[in-house]
Amino acid sequence: MWKYLYHTLYSMDRWYINPGDTAYKNPEFHTDTLADLNVIPQKEYLERNQLESYFYRIQKKIQDYIETLEDTELCRQPENCDMSRFRLILGQFRHWHRHMGIIYGFMIEDAGKWPYVLNMSGEYPLEPMPNYF
Repeated sequence: MWKYLYHTLYSMDRWYINPGDTAYKNPEFHTDTLADLNVIPQKEYLERNQLESYFYRIQKKIQDYIETLEDTELCRQPENCDMSRFRLILGQFRHWHRHMGIIYGFMIEDAGKWPYVLNMSGEYPLEPMPNYF
């Protein structure tokens, strides 16, 4: 599961704002195959605290970006990029959503519990629900 988490975070870090940014620096623990889901890790492994720290760094980076982003910029392409800012953001929402399904599968297998899913008009349960996390 850690590899799917890292792959998803790395994609948000690299692709949400501008994948063509020549000043972008990979995280200090990154290796060439770490985010590649087609490569089964042999010795590589990321600890939870590394993933959490990376998540908070990306969260701040994206929040700072969104706070300064003007609506008129959404249809424009960032420097060295052939996609609009809106397409990059939407693509990362799609990508994140896809991998969350896989990550939930790991959690279901590990915990033996199922994620509780609210529909558009559902009420959030106030009592703990057995077999849900």
